[in-house]
Parts: sequence; C-alpha cells; structure tokens
Amino acid sequence: VQTFNACAGRRYKLEVWGAQGGEGWQSSKPGGKGGYSSGNITLNSNTTLYIYVGQAGWKTTSSGLFSNGGWNGGGGLQHAEGSQEGTGGGATDISLRGTLNSTDWNNTNHLYSRIIVAGGGGGGGDDNASGGGYGGGLTGGTGGTGGRPGGTQTSGAAFGYGGMATCSDSGGGGGGGWYGGYGDGGSADYDGGGGSGYVYTSSTASNYPSGCLLNSSYYLTNANTYAGNTSFTAPGGSSETGHSGNGYARITYIGN
Repeated sequence: VQTFNACAGRRYKLEVWGAQGGEGWQSSKPGGKGGYSSGNITLNSNTTLYIYVGQAGWKTTSSGLFSNGGWNGGGGLQHAEGSQEGTGGGATDISLRGTLNSTDWNNTNHLYSRIIVAGGGGGGGDDNASGGGYGGGLTGGTGGTGGRPGGTQTSGAAFGYGGMATCSDSGGGGGGGWYGGYGDGGSADYDGGGGSGYVYTSSTASNYPSGCLLNSSYYLTNANTYAGNTSFTAPGGSSETGHSGNGYARITYIGN
C-alpha cells in the first residue's frame, strides 16, 4: 500500500488500471485483461489517499494445489487436478483509508472507502477454456466459452475480491474488483470472470453496500470506467485495448 498526500482545494485526476488474469493451459487460453477508471477530485482538507495496485495472476502447474490469486482481490485456486490454469488478476484502487506499506487489502477500512476501482481480469482455464473474462468497466467480462460471469455494480463473487476456483478439474480464478468475478466451481475447466470497476459519484454512491465510509465530499467528477475489451489510455500515454500485466495507478495535479 502506497500513499499520496493531497492538498486542500487542489484538483487531482485519479487513474487506475486493473491487473491481467493468469494464463490457462496454453497461450490460446489467456488471462483476461484489466480495465481502466478515471475521475477528478477536489478535497476540502488535506487528505491522505491510499493506493492499492493489483498484481497480475499467474499460471499454476502442481496437482492438488492451493494458490492465492493476484494481490488485491484476485481469485485463487484449489483444485483436485491442478494441471495448468490461471489465478485471477487483482484490482487497482484508490481509497480514503488504509495503512502505509501494509500487505493487507482484505479489510473493511479499505474495501468500504474505495473512491475509484479498475477491475482485474479472470484467470484462464484448461481444456474447455478459451480465455479469462476482462476486467470492468461497469461489468466484468464473462470467461470464454462456458466460462464464469464477471462482477457487476451490485453483485459478484464477493464485494472486493474474485471467487476461488474450487472445481474438481482445472478452471480459472475470478478477477478482483468492485465486485469480483466468479471462479470456476464446476468440473469442466472453465475460465474465471473479470471483476467490475467503479467510480464514486452522486449517481453511483447507492451502489455501495451498507457500511460505506465515504460521503459526498469525495464525489468524483468527469468520472468513467472502461472495460478491458475496449480502448483506453495506457499508463505511458498511448492507447491500449485492455491492460496487460500488473496494475497501475496515477494521481495528477490538474489545478486549483
């Protein structure tokens, strides 16, 4: 967890890119790419913002394996076969609360104070798979042929993290996000769904489940969230269709 000390009365642009899910059995079963979210914020007082950058998922190869997913919500794996499948990619978000240098993302202070989120991609599966679902966006993508659904603005595998793949064969984990994508819970090697993205505004605040730690002082303006199957700004300033690899976050001062 990293921090940024924002000054009162200044306007900042927040940008986050979700991490890609892990590759499945072979390159034809890739992990879903991450999404992108952006928005502007002006704070009434000096405020510390907490930055959680998602970790890309990875391919696993061991039988009887248990594996966590990509950091910050990527769904892991617990399989009987465990041949070759991908964990979910982690979300990237900026929140009002957190702990500097902590490795703990799965706590109420963090999850219920997120201002902006980019969804992580779902993990690829084995024989019957064709690729993990992309990260959101308003809705995370469904895993390829027969795969698991992604998270939405109000539902998913869980609030803040993707579902674990617990099938008897070799499916993929769900991507982390506002709501995480579902992991494969069957026996047919399916891909995991992508996690959804989120931007905190006057019109989306009601999507928070009970327990939100934010108020209207933290509403974003000019806010959008893009799915990982669309074109958007890359961290380097060019364009990309979905974000590959680890997630990324940027905060830019844009005026008073």
